[in-house]
Amino acid sequence: MEHDSRLADLQGRVANNSGIMTRQIYGEAVNDIFGLLLKSSNLLKVFGIEKELKTLDEFDIALKEAIQRLPSQERAKERVILEDLKTKISVLEKKVDLLFAITKWITDFNALIQDKESVSKLNLDGLLRQAEIVLKSDLSRKTCPLCEQPIEDPEALLSHLIERYRKLIDTRKKLSALSYDLSKLQNSIQQNGREWDEALRLLKEKRITHATDKFQAYLRGLNESISIVNEHFKTLTNVSIDVVALEVALQEVSVAIKEIYPNLNSKLSGLSITEDEKKRQIAFSKLTRGKELVLDNIKYNKEISASKLLIANMRQIETQLLDLQNSTMRKILEALSTDVNNYFCLLNEKDRIKNVKLEVVGEEGIEFSLEFYGVEASPPRKFLSESQLNSLGIVFFLAAVKKFNKTNKFFILDDVLVSFDKNYRLRLLELIEKEFGDYQILLLTHEEYWYHMIKRKFPNWVFKEVAWSFENGIRFKDTKQDLLEDIVEQHKKGQKVGNELRTYVEGLLKEICIALEVKLPFRLGLENERRTIGELFPFLTNTLKDHQCDVVDSKQYKDLEVSNFIMTASSHHNPDLDSLGDTDETIKKIFEFRSIFVCKKHKLVSRNNVVPGKNQISCKCGCQNLNWKE
Repeated sequence: MEHDSRLADLQGRVANNSGIMTRQIYGEAVNDIFGLLLKSSNLLKVFGIEKELKTLDEFDIALKEAIQRLPSQERAKERVILEDLKTKISVLEKKVDLLFAITKWITDFNALIQDKESVSKLNLDGLLRQAEIVLKSDLSRKTCPLCEQPIEDPEALLSHLIERYRKLIDTRKKLSALSYDLSKLQNSIQQNGREWDEALRLLKEKRITHATDKFQAYLRGLNESISIVNEHFKTLTNVSIDVVALEVALQEVSVAIKEIYPNLNSKLSGLSITEDEKKRQIAFSKLTRGKELVLDNIKYNKEISASKLLIANMRQIETQLLDLQNSTMRKILEALSTDVNNYFCLLNEKDRIKNVKLEVVGEEGIEFSLEFYGVEASPPRKFLSESQLNSLGIVFFLAAVKKFNKTNKFFILDDVLVSFDKNYRLRLLELIEKEFGDYQILLLTHEEYWYHMIKRKFPNWVFKEVAWSFENGIRFKDTKQDLLEDIVEQHKKGQKVGNELRTYVEGLLKEICIALEVKLPFRLGLENERRTIGELFPFLTNTLKDHQCDVVDSKQYKDLEVSNFIMTASSHHNPDLDSLGDTDETIKKIFEFRSIFVCKKHKLVSRNNVVPGKNQISCKCGCQNLNWKE
């Protein structure tokens, strides 16, 4: 609003009118009706009219009376018009040279856009600002947040980012100032053109010789030049105009203006008047011209005042809004801070950190503060590790959930432990169990180890694993009840399924080993999950023999060894072994092997389901049995 071109134009007009009133009419600027009537009452005394004007209507009546007291009404009117025209031309002559303003603007603009790098990257200021914030938050970073290249000197990189950011902001401010100046210049050219059109019309009407084509050529050149400037400003490219042609046109206009005065003075001399008549003529000219200027200024000032009042009101609204925002935000932050402190201390129970809270900083900033080993720490990034800072983020989210999500009690945690140390994982699960046991939580993760940790911590949760394939896209692994049937469908389409078969059998053997409590050598972490068919099968065989289960001697059971060889071979690049016949036979043998341990309802025979009175165990539904002696 403050930089609006209309406001600048109005202020310029008021200043120009006030200057004319001061120099040529009243000796000072008059900007209200009272001043106009007072000054006009004094001027009317030249006509012998002794009247104190109180309204504009009285002023108009007095003007009509003054016209009657001019020596020759027609001649007086004509002389007033010509004198006024001469004054206008004199004023316009001083404003005719706009070439200097245009060339100065072009010089400043071209100098600014010489720095191609800054201009071409103007829209990067926000990105650089974010990069500065990221670096400031952790000067121990090993890679750049923008290009991901190794950082040799974090302090130097931060200093360079700040320098680039400030340079771009400075360039943007200079462009904004040039845009404002260009708007004012364009308004001046348009206003100048309108005033010259009016002056030329009067010259033609009064049959005063003048070179219309010279004026029109110069004004046309100005308009074409400013149009070129506008186009280049939009694209931020180097501006070039025909300065020589404009200089020639300006010189011709200057000569043409000087040629008007002799003709105009000749006309005025033909309307010669006495000294007394001259005083009345001048007074009458001041009365009419002064009235026009004062009324214009009153009109312009009303619009200016309205704009300034609007700007002042917007400033007040902004101030009040910030106050309201900050007071409201303080209440919200105070409400959150208790939970934030409790949750953060639970996640960081071994560290001497306490009094964690959120505070309003400046006009619109929010920052954490805390006590770190007895020292006030704000901002916390100066003291805390990356994992501790990330735990601040998650506890802030959870505190907000607790305070503001009381109706549906549902939230999502999507891979939140990517930047956490491993020791936070169990603590986060304990926090969820303690504080959000009555919430519905959707928790997503790519980390298999944590996934199994969650399964052990919350056995009653619903767990889904996601798979992806080119043909089927993303889907849950258990979308179909029988994954082996799914693999058969892929095989029928001509796809190589050796790897899928091997993975399926590994999973099947793991489930069988769990159900029959097969003893396996101890392994840590993920190594325990990565056992192959060749590792699982011998231990399953030993367990079956220990419990005198006769299935180990069956063809369906023994054929898994051959199937394992074919599956392993076809999982790799072995063209000679990857025949359709081998794969068909392997699938058949896997079905037969599975039928030993899995009933038709897809329930596993389990050691927990002992058949009463018999040396047997069965599936949960009792339709599939195995001989089993404890």
